[in-house]
Amino acid sequence: MGQRNYLKMNVKTRPHLLSDMLVGGFGQLVNEILNEDEVSNKSKNFRPAIEIKEQDDSYTISAALPGVKKDNISIEIEQDYLKISGNKLSEDTKDKTHLSEFIYGSFERKVLLAKNAELNSITAEFENGLLHICIAKKEEAKPKNIIIK
Repeated sequence: MGQRNYLKMNVKTRPHLLSDMLVGGFGQLVNEILNEDEVSNKSKNFRPAIEIKEQDDSYTISAALPGVKKDNISIEIEQDYLKISGNKLSEDTKDKTHLSEFIYGSFERKVLLAKNAELNSITAEFENGLLHICIAKKEEAKPKNIIIK
């Protein structure tokens, strides 16, 4: 028996009907475009991105708050959580806005504090839209040698 060589072809099919496109992932995109007016920025919440880092003697929590003024930010301790909250306000302009993809409104982020967080030594700095909160660690209880008499 002789060997047969098969020709391999990559065939890409193209949808010919709108119904064929709606069956694939394209249908979700079309649905979002058609319902764009129903989804407003009011239904979305501004949720600042945060980053938590640990150093040998402290923790650092950073929050990205572009467009938020320092006076509109609050930092509180609630039970075992550090709460960052505030309000991102739109600028008052007399211009007529045709499109805005910015998200405005109140925000709140809570971070569970470590058991060794020193709550009396928390500092915060706000610069260029970034909030940096530094929380010192409590000194660990060191082993104590007991002298036998």
